[in-house]
Amino acid sequence: CSTKLDPVAGLAEEFTRRLRGSYIVVSDQLRAETEACGLTLRDDVATIPNWITGRRPPERTSFYRGGHLRIMAAGQVARFKGTHILIEAARKLRDAGHHDFSVHIYGNVLERSFVHLIPHLDLSEHVILKGLLPQDQLLDAYARYDLLAFPTQEREPFGLVPLEAAARGCVPLMTRRCGVAEWLVHGLHCIKADRTPEAFARACADVLEGRIDLEPIARRDKEWWPEWEARLGAEGARADEWRFPSTLPLTLRQIAKGAGLDPRELTARTLHKPGAPSPGLRGLSAC
Repeated sequence: CSTKLDPVAGLAEEFTRRLRGSYIVVSDQLRAETEACGLTLRDDVATIPNWITGRRPPERTSFYRGGHLRIMAAGQVARFKGTHILIEAARKLRDAGHHDFSVHIYGNVLERSFVHLIPHLDLSEHVILKGLLPQDQLLDAYARYDLLAFPTQEREPFGLVPLEAAARGCVPLMTRRCGVAEWLVHGLHCIKADRTPEAFARACADVLEGRIDLEPIARRDKEWWPEWEARLGAEGARADEWRFPSTLPLTLRQIAKGAGLDPRELTARTLHKPGAPSPGLRGLSAC
């Protein structure tokens, strides 16, 4: 309904009038941008994140504890993915006196100017364009790096690369406002920064200078419930599981069934220590 990013108002209005059904969006900002273009999503709209599949990788055992900081990026090598921001951030890090770091950029080079920009800024010792890797090799590569830089544009609908990296203990450093950032918590699952070279350089400097510890973030991917239950249970806490009947929209029912879940109910798990204030139900999910 648009040419480039300019909506054709009449066509969008007619499309909205005829459009009926259930919709899944992977981020709230995707829905907002869709509707800002003149397409109103009525009926059932569910916001569900994308996910990754495959064998669960081995648990990571080595983490950054000072010394050489290994940073990587993966995706199209272009301005809309923030490659220029990452290169400029590396320059600012170097100029601030940090030399013990490297930035390896994997992906298809869409803008050849970056090939010349890196030596022009005298960054060849720090920033290397590594080219394309087959997906299976890229998945293995994440475990060899400490940080995944993801300075993508803010209108990115989601972004799977941070999930792939996090699952292998490579901590995502991402644009503060992009689709996948809606689903991850700063300091818990990732590091978020404004989409500027200054902000990304500052975040990397915080790691190099010890103000950000990557290990606790890198370990978040493991199952946390058994650990919490064991520790709080030792202090007299009680674990409960709650089930509530529910009627989900057709599309969500199909997704739940495909995942091996019961689409007819919602479940929640709680940990409560007698005498402590109750925070209410936590962890509500469609199961």
